[in-house]
Amino acid sequence: MTKIASLGRNADSVLLFRTPVVVRDSRGRTIAAVPDNGFQPVIVYRRDGTVERTLGREGSGPGEHTRVEAIAVTEGDSIVLAHSYLRFSVFSPDGRFVRGGPLPTPPHSIIHLPDGGLLINGTLRNETASGLPLHRLRPDGSLVRSFGTRDVLGAGTSADRTLAPQLNGSSLWLSERGQYRLEQVDTLGQVSRTITVATPWWFVFATSAEAKAYFDTVRPPDQMPATAERRPSGLKYRPPFAIASVVPDSAGLLWVAHHTHVEAWDTLNADYESGTSEVRLADEMKGRMYRTVLDVLDVERGTLLARRIIPGYGWVANDGTFIYMRYREDGIVAMDVLTLRLQGIR
Repeated sequence: MTKIASLGRNADSVLLFRTPVVVRDSRGRTIAAVPDNGFQPVIVYRRDGTVERTLGREGSGPGEHTRVEAIAVTEGDSIVLAHSYLRFSVFSPDGRFVRGGPLPTPPHSIIHLPDGGLLINGTLRNETASGLPLHRLRPDGSLVRSFGTRDVLGAGTSADRTLAPQLNGSSLWLSERGQYRLEQVDTLGQVSRTITVATPWWFVFATSAEAKAYFDTVRPPDQMPATAERRPSGLKYRPPFAIASVVPDSAGLLWVAHHTHVEAWDTLNADYESGTSEVRLADEMKGRMYRTVLDVLDVERGTLLARRIIPGYGWVANDGTFIYMRYREDGIVAMDVLTLRLQGIR
């Protein structure tokens, strides 16, 4: 791992104060925004880590946004924002607003397709799409079809998954929720390959009932009673393990980052926010409470080639670089961008 840039400096005209969503373009620029309620700036950083510009402005008109849920880049380095819960906007590489439209659901992640359409991951609650993770959209944002393996918890539950940030030919990789299981799926929904990695600190559910029982306890569905009515404040909480990124490379490898908690979670009393299923945890604690596990998988053999455990919080970006978060005591979030190279194996 070699650091090539640091982002988030006191001299910057705009700063990040929470963990952002991040993509990188072919020019080496980094685009980042905090997926939080209310207006948050979308920052474009130059290759050297200095701020080039921000995108859009606060509002609900063309080129305006509030909350940003996901970001993608096109082959020509245009920038696609999923924002304001049910909207998308496309900006040119130099920051001009190009077009926008509606989205059928707030996406967990978004991919720009060669025909100008979009592929999103999110939860659609209708009879045909409920529990399906992938939704192909036309360039105007209208739904073409929903597909993919239905969530292990069944219809009516969250379909949020971790997607590879771009198509690999005509297919993409995505992870199962709550499992270290990866699927390669084409844009028609056909699964061509699955890889399961045995990892001792992950839960493995033998049945959907086991999975449902776990998620009902740790992350209750929206339709259940408010958390404050079901649990006493101060319940000890351990977050479920989660795949943070799945990125294929041209050499037939998958770079997978996932997060594990450290022993300090055992003594942490974290309060749930009333009426939600979310634990309230300051972002700056992530650097102390998490470890990032970086795995390299051989796609053809379906085997683990290498593993590195990194103290702190990070993930693999769409261009194969590693984004490492640095949470400062003053609340500012900074990032290091590092190149990755696998040595001595294959």
